[in-house]
Amino acid sequence: MKIKSVFYYQARLFCTPVLVYFLIVIGLYLIGCIPAIVMKDGAEQTIQFSGFDISGVIFIFIMGLCSFKPSFRFFIGNSISRKSQFWGTVGSLIALAAVMSLITTLFSVFFPLLTNYSSFFYIIYNAAYAGLDPKMLYTSVPFLLTCFLWTFLLFLAAAAAGYFLTVFAYRMSKALKLFFFIGVPVLFVVIIPIIDTYLTQMTISHLLVKAVVQSMGFAGFPPNPYIACITFTGITVVFFVLSYLCIRRAVLKEG
Repeated sequence: MKIKSVFYYQARLFCTPVLVYFLIVIGLYLIGCIPAIVMKDGAEQTIQFSGFDISGVIFIFIMGLCSFKPSFRFFIGNSISRKSQFWGTVGSLIALAAVMSLITTLFSVFFPLLTNYSSFFYIIYNAAYAGLDPKMLYTSVPFLLTCFLWTFLLFLAAAAAGYFLTVFAYRMSKALKLFFFIGVPVLFVVIIPIIDTYLTQMTISHLLVKAVVQSMGFAGFPPNPYIACITFTGITVVFFVLSYLCIRRAVLKEG
């Protein structure tokens, strides 16, 4: 019962930001459609409104970041265990990812009506559907189901990453936070590139590129989006497990 209460509490917090996000997307789309409406026939072919759904990854990552600290004190004050908080929040993030993915996939059906629209999924996996008309694909149930599944798991992985970061940061001291959020970017942006350039002769970069290519399903031809689905699922599980390990001993902090 307490898990259910946490789920509904978190879900209510998500409603307004999600509504605003999709209203902004629809507004931008309608603004982009104005030239297609007022210009001559065929103008829609020149209007591009593609890949907006990648912004959904950033949005749901931020929602994951905002899913712990604001509510943790409230839940503890109402005698809700950390375990119930965790599972209720995980459930709400799964529901959020599912709803956002469904709406994003439905946009793929309607957006091509007035613009030359391509979803982010189609942009990176178009080689798997070579020779097929994108507008016809967006009315194909198997394609839409694959697009939904891929988008859902991507969104969920982003939400899990955001949730882990906020729980992990909550457990750290101020000094450790400073070291982590400055040291880690410096490590990956400065130190590793220098080592890779002057010591390993770009071996690290090649390994990283190879890992990304294989994990996203681009190792063979045509590319396989279901391999990426497995990768996103693994990322989600890892981040949620780490989040649980962090939250189960979290204590209230002042401020």
